[in-house]
Amino acid sequence: MRNYENLIIFDPDIDEETREKRVEIVKTLIEKEGKVLNIDRWGVREFTFLINKKQKGYYMLIEFSANEKVLPELNRELKLSQEVMRHSIIRKGE
Repeated sequence: MRNYENLIIFDPDIDEETREKRVEIVKTLIEKEGKVLNIDRWGVREFTFLINKKQKGYYMLIEFSANEKVLPELNRELKLSQEVMRHSIIRKGE
């Protein structure tokens, strides 16, 4: 298993309950082939340029350890989610 970081930018207009439901879905996907190490909620931050006609987004960093088989499904789930404005999955150095 390898270590990854997943930075997710949520739409700032969604409520906390909806955001947490989406995080639970992500955690469930990760835990099929690995485990969540840490979830760091950065909160609402301003963008330097507009994304989806919005000036702000809610940032969340999820650190996890998983088999690389989980990445395509995780990536697909985040791309299809209307609550997620942007996301990035990065493999951490060993």
